[in-house]
Amino acid sequence: MQRPHLVMAAGDATTQKGRQDQASELAFQPGWDGAFREGQRVGKYSVKRVLGRGAAGITYEAEASPDHPTIPRQTVALKCVSLRNMRTWKAMDLIEREARVLQSLSHPAIPAYVEYFQLDDAGGDGSTIFCLAQKLAKGQTLEALVKERWSVDDSVICAIAIRLLEVLSYLHSQRPPIIHRDIKPANIVVDRQPDEGNGEQVDLSLVDFGGVTSAVSSQSFGSTLVGTFGYMAPEQFRGVSSVQSDLYSVGATLLYLITGQEPSTFPEDRLRIDFSSALPKQLSPSMKTLVAVTQRLVEPAPQDRYASADDALRDLQQRLKRPEITQQIRRQIDNLVVLRRPKGTKVDVKIDSEGRLRIHLPPVGITPDMIPQALFGAAWNGIIGSWTFTALRAGAGIGGALFSLPFWAAGFFLAKGPLVDAAESTDLTIGPDVFDIKKYLYGVQRKRETGTTADLTVSRVVVEVVVNGVPQTAIEIQEGVNKYRFGRGLTTTEQHWISSQINAYILEAQRSPQP
Repeated sequence: MQRPHLVMAAGDATTQKGRQDQASELAFQPGWDGAFREGQRVGKYSVKRVLGRGAAGITYEAEASPDHPTIPRQTVALKCVSLRNMRTWKAMDLIEREARVLQSLSHPAIPAYVEYFQLDDAGGDGSTIFCLAQKLAKGQTLEALVKERWSVDDSVICAIAIRLLEVLSYLHSQRPPIIHRDIKPANIVVDRQPDEGNGEQVDLSLVDFGGVTSAVSSQSFGSTLVGTFGYMAPEQFRGVSSVQSDLYSVGATLLYLITGQEPSTFPEDRLRIDFSSALPKQLSPSMKTLVAVTQRLVEPAPQDRYASADDALRDLQQRLKRPEITQQIRRQIDNLVVLRRPKGTKVDVKIDSEGRLRIHLPPVGITPDMIPQALFGAAWNGIIGSWTFTALRAGAGIGGALFSLPFWAAGFFLAKGPLVDAAESTDLTIGPDVFDIKKYLYGVQRKRETGTTADLTVSRVVVEVVVNGVPQTAIEIQEGVNKYRFGRGLTTTEQHWISSQINAYILEAQRSPQP
């Protein structure tokens, strides 16, 4: 995982004049506590309003300056942590870890990282402020919507559950897995837009990665206790967290959305939440399904929950395949789960006259993500070639040449990957009954795979390998025990968009399993 490049705030904060300019911008007053007012400048940003307050910091809505190098005049969420207000050094560790993690992620449901910087002498009194800028998620928090008595359909809740599990699947597929540790309604932002009919389109964003950790460091002794009471898994109170801890938090969030009550208000039976009294006597088929999945998500023992977000997503989608449920949520899935088409993409996605999903992925050419692997492959082959030549000259004979064959095979794989990915095109067709994947290299079909649509379970974006700290990802669809991958070289935004389209179509097309 790459460490963020620490960028000093605009205004030449490293010079004496820069410090004086900052002090005047902040309108320093004796006793300044690190809080900025509306209109004040913080580096390259102008504060608009406070979004939230924490123990050591404040998050603002801010606007980037007109001369910002990457996002001029765009709105950001600016988290500012004051060194003076830190109770322990752990607060600094958390914001630096948050910046590192956000810089390494790329997903439509996670607001993009912009920069991490430090303001020295921020108030003219030697104060130091650490600032993290991130794209601002549009909409309201799920917590605010529920408190406003948002009238939400059961099928919409199912679609929200699917989207949350898709985001978790992405986070947990990183190497090592990324654990959020503080998933709750207040950290889920919902953007509601009217659709062409009488309903609405809903998009979700997962925010506040201040408690994020990896699956490795979260198991170490003395791990920081992070989370919110009612949404924390029981093991988090011992300072231990895993991917199952995030699943518990998603289940508690769904419980809040289903019942409108905080999970901590329900009685418990041996640590198991008993929310049956808050459910209506008559449940729709989709709500019965969601309640069953939620009950397993909030099991107190990690081993009794789903093993992964993929398993939970697969189980939910399989349960929702029943005809009476499929008809109910067909329209909502189109509006909620399918992500918006990325601007500038060359991928073609459409439904043909026979009702089949057709996706054409043209050759991507050489992309920046391919360069590290291509360079590494070239260097590897050069070293192996030099070694083999030297060995043969030294009289190693055929035995020495055979010894180098596995290394040549690895070098061939490293060099072949970027060359094939750059020139390969893919045509994917999924119909109500069968699916067909065709791959072409320089216009010539080189591979074809077909199967039954009813056997497809889930599509996701997976990390295949990490080269020099850069994850190489692909789209994967699963048919029973068979897995098919394609879409290498696309941006992760495009990959998640395509995967979302596939999942939506599968859910709509499938019916009850054939006897």
